[in-house]
Amino acid sequence: MRARRKRHWIHDFVQTVGPRTEAPERFLYWAAVCTVAGAIRRRCYLDFGTFTVFPNWYVVLVGPPGLVKKSTTIDIATRLLRRVEGVVFGPDCTTWQEFVAWVSRSDDTFNRGTIGASVLDQESEQSCAVTFAISEFGTFFDSKDRAMINMLTDLWDCRDVPFVKSTKTQGQDVIKAPFVNLIAGTTPDWIASNFTHQFGGWGLSSRIIFLHAAELEKLIPYPDEIWGDELRSWAAPFQEDLQAMAEMEGAMRLPEEARDLGRTFYRELMERIRHFNESAHTDKWVSYYLQRKFAHAHKLAMVLSVAEGDSYVIERRHLEEAIGRCNEVEDEISRIFTSVRDTDRRRHLIVEMGQGIAKGLLRSGPCPQDRIYRYTYQFMDGRQTDDLIKQMIASGFIERVQDSRGVLLHLTEAGRGLLPAALLAEIEEEIAQELSLQRGEQSSQEPGSSWPAADTVPQAE
Repeated sequence: MRARRKRHWIHDFVQTVGPRTEAPERFLYWAAVCTVAGAIRRRCYLDFGTFTVFPNWYVVLVGPPGLVKKSTTIDIATRLLRRVEGVVFGPDCTTWQEFVAWVSRSDDTFNRGTIGASVLDQESEQSCAVTFAISEFGTFFDSKDRAMINMLTDLWDCRDVPFVKSTKTQGQDVIKAPFVNLIAGTTPDWIASNFTHQFGGWGLSSRIIFLHAAELEKLIPYPDEIWGDELRSWAAPFQEDLQAMAEMEGAMRLPEEARDLGRTFYRELMERIRHFNESAHTDKWVSYYLQRKFAHAHKLAMVLSVAEGDSYVIERRHLEEAIGRCNEVEDEISRIFTSVRDTDRRRHLIVEMGQGIAKGLLRSGPCPQDRIYRYTYQFMDGRQTDDLIKQMIASGFIERVQDSRGVLLHLTEAGRGLLPAALLAEIEEEIAQELSLQRGEQSSQEPGSSWPAADTVPQAE
């Protein structure tokens, strides 16, 4: 294998380009992820027995037109990939019929087998691998075309079963072992007009990584002044490393230490999905994303490993970084998909969670802030919890107090008023009965252990 010029392709790309462009860091990061994935194609994969994970992505950068450098970000990253031998790029504008024909012609043949095995013990695999780098998603994607939506949904899964499209006049287009990798830009207005709640329930939205930016992080009117002479030389080592990645072939390995993290992540994720489905006021767009979050995390962990070297091993730290980045994507989703109905839903959720916090503090007494986060995390992201706690403190419903355990949150008299009178009376009666049974003895119950279960959160009135 070729020696790498960069210690970590994705990290080094962000560190090299980030200070010299106005684009947000997360845009650069995910553009780099798509670029590495485009080099890997189906040649590296993660086999879990009943299903196989491949590193393809659908990434959509969302921001005001001409402001947050969506097209520039996509171009800087994918331009490096266009010079890699064997990589095929698709057109920016096409019908879904032409899209299928294009992908079916994007042949990529390679050997598939155990790492280090003799060529005689490996099988030759023919796949159809193509990367799309699209400045404006709307020129490529028609949200009213159900056939296109179904096709993109099916192709994301990279199934081994050939995808076949038949027409009366042009015969059949057959996509064998598909690998479709896509990054595109669009505006909030286009998202609002085309991604309806009905669309979200169809399955494609859970397969897309949406990233949002509303303003520039820095001002660079003349990029050539920042780049200087390096503008002519910086790309070469990145292109060489992409070529090295493109020559990798074989299964990735997930060792036990990484699997332990994955098991914990999976259990917590399934619990969150259950709570999201139980509440009428949780963010449905986040709920769709959660359905694919486990797959997204492992796809990204695979890309991170290949970006670092040719060990074919996904270490625990790769999966940790992948989960962290997927958590950030989750926080972004609620900023993108907003409407009047969403605003009403969020208002109900905030009331519901505010009452849940008041109920927990009334039962348990003052408790650390992280206990509240563990409770609200079942229903909303961390940014929403930050806003809710700040609002409750500013409104005088809760306050910070200091004792031997550190800084705690305490329910005020005004905060008790958040609870319906009947529920308040019920809780106070339960507390009185507990005190009576204790007969003055110190309770052995830990602070914060009497928080309401997810299915007992009071509904907003």
